[in-house]
Amino acid sequence: MPLEPYDWNVVVLGRWNRAILTPQGIATRLFQVPAETEIGIEVPMDAIGPFRVSHDHLTVMVGGAQLMVEAMETNFPSLERAMRMARRPWRACPKLLSSLLASTSAQGTGEDGHLEPLIAARQLRWDEQFEQAGFPLSRRDVTWVTDWHGGKISVNLIREDHDRVLRLNLNFERAGTRQELMDWLARPIVEVRKQARRIFDNVFALLEEAVAWLR
Repeated sequence: MPLEPYDWNVVVLGRWNRAILTPQGIATRLFQVPAETEIGIEVPMDAIGPFRVSHDHLTVMVGGAQLMVEAMETNFPSLERAMRMARRPWRACPKLLSSLLASTSAQGTGEDGHLEPLIAARQLRWDEQFEQAGFPLSRRDVTWVTDWHGGKISVNLIREDHDRVLRLNLNFERAGTRQELMDWLARPIVEVRKQARRIFDNVFALLEEAVAWLR
């Protein structure tokens, strides 16, 4: 199968006041909807963890050290909405931001010929050495990190189950002052999409059929 997007989100690290960012606080402060608006709330039953508060195809989770906004629809307009929403909590906790991460992921299988460049991209001399020594590899992964507008783009390629599973994760990361983080989250989504497309096209040389959702 070609690469298909999954698990797109924005994470802001800091110390969050969960007494303010309750499910109702998330609804009014982040989703900015009237108090009587119906929202979805998921509560962990068998573990300790944050509430999941959902509305209008976005889901928010607030822990003690991070706030996450998940895009339930894995496309760039939804990721842009998640980025914009992630800017809002600083009004409630204005001094506590430290860094942020916008993440896009895609997965496919090595049985799709269009994804052969991803297999070649992770082929190392030591792969053959392991095979010859009688250690067949079931998983390989590599991460590349590049600078981008005061932040970083990290590209993580994972090959599992003898290349039957391929995962490619793009993380757009920024650390800095509150204003630097807010400005970074306000960047046009077209810039994020452009960099993702350059990586898929110019680095991995994937054909359009492999990443049609990116076009």
